[in-house]
Amino acid sequence: MKENYIALVETFIITAVYLFIGLLVELIWNLIPGARLEYEIGNFLCSAISEAIRIAVFAVLLCALQKEKPNEKRHIGIKKQSMLMFLIIIIPIAFMIVYRTVRIHFGYEYDVNSDLELGDWVMVFLTPFAEEITFRGCMISLARKRGINKKMMIVVSAIAWAVLHPYNIIMVVSIFIVGLLYGIIYSKTGSLKYGIVSHVIYNLISILGY
Repeated sequence: MKENYIALVETFIITAVYLFIGLLVELIWNLIPGARLEYEIGNFLCSAISEAIRIAVFAVLLCALQKEKPNEKRHIGIKKQSMLMFLIIIIPIAFMIVYRTVRIHFGYEYDVNSDLELGDWVMVFLTPFAEEITFRGCMISLARKRGINKKMMIVVSAIAWAVLHPYNIIMVVSIFIVGLLYGIIYSKTGSLKYGIVSHVIYNLISILGY
């Protein structure tokens, strides 16, 4: 029981550090003389730096966790690989269809985003690496390190990931469910690549319009 509480506290700390990095980079960026570039470029650079630091920090943590308790990478046959490839493509598409359908049902506006900014591409190509390393890699590896129930940590990591996206209740629930699926895939395969690829597709669909 004690190990469960420790793991939950560590999960909270990881989430707080993840948020703190973004806030700190933005604060420092705004304090640097001459850093106030044209909004779109400034937003892109600030976002890119934040995600790069997050990737570096949590990749080091993940390596440390896996060095202490090596990850169990499993051999996956061709059939299972094909099924995984199908899942990583269909999961984001299916959930965005459901998400948009529910939004329309409850009277939310639906518009295709035709005004993409440079910062959106950071969300597509860098954020998935940062979030999968942090919320799937580090948090689920903590469960292995502490010897606690991995299923519980999959749920906890999905909750932590969902609350970082408090745009509306539909989005929070959607991201929670997707987080559960990514956590299960990582737990079963021992590899983050499937979740990262699917996450890239998910974010790409997302920026094209809600």
